[in-house]
Amino acid sequence: MKTKIFLIITIVLISNVMLGQISLRPYAGVCISKCNFNLEKVTNKFKPALNLGVGVDVLLNNYFSIETGIGYIQKRAGYSYEFLKNGIRHKTTRDQQADYIGLPLMVKMQKKFGT
Repeated sequence: MKTKIFLIITIVLISNVMLGQISLRPYAGVCISKCNFNLEKVTNKFKPALNLGVGVDVLLNNYFSIETGIGYIQKRAGYSYEFLKNGIRHKTTRDQQADYIGLPLMVKMQKKFGT
């Protein structure tokens, strides 16, 4: 099933490249995430991360288009925890990071007004 969908998308992309109905758009940005830990004395921290990739917009006709692409997404978060053990104060700090490859697929409907 996945192979058939990939084959259909590839055929549509190749045919539209030949007709000049395709547009590429690179993007870059910042992803800000925060994990919430519901424990006492835990301090949650925001951590900025990277989000970049390229999108492809394929015009099917005057009303519909398919948008797909590939993107690299980072999500980062951190927390610190303070506790008392044997009369000594301890502090633990942790940073977490997850890296993703995103492959979005959207069908868009558009109508031009006023033309």
